[in-house]
Amino acid sequence: MKKIFKIAVSLTLTIGLFSSLACANAISARTSQYLNTYVASISAGRNGTIAITARVVGKGSLDEIGVSSIAIYESSDGRNYAHYGTFYSSDYPSMMGSGAFYDQKAFEFTGTIGNTYKATVYCYGADDSGSDSKPYYTSPVTARR
Repeated sequence: MKKIFKIAVSLTLTIGLFSSLACANAISARTSQYLNTYVASISAGRNGTIAITARVVGKGSLDEIGVSSIAIYESSDGRNYAHYGTFYSSDYPSMMGSGAFYDQKAFEFTGTIGNTYKATVYCYGADDSGSDSKPYYTSPVTARR
């Protein structure tokens, strides 16, 4: 009985150790010197309108904060996606701001009703010492009437 107990405790501790290492790796992948948190979403409005919204919180006030680019993908069957287009803050100034946070609609376009869209949103922060950009992958949304 003691041997089974020791094996169970050892197994539990081993699983706990590996779980904490996996969690640490996931957290380090999202860390940034400039960005505290970042999230993006895609939503469907009326008449095929698709909007991409981002919330980026900097680690202090930044010279530039927001979305540096958005890569959009389209699917007619909901499974196979093709590149729809990539849009840059240099062409769309509403994608970039300054200060400690950015929270607004970054980009909007009219999709094909019935097609599904998803996006990779590159959240960005910069000051005079450097910059960082992190991707955020949205869930898909279907354009509607």
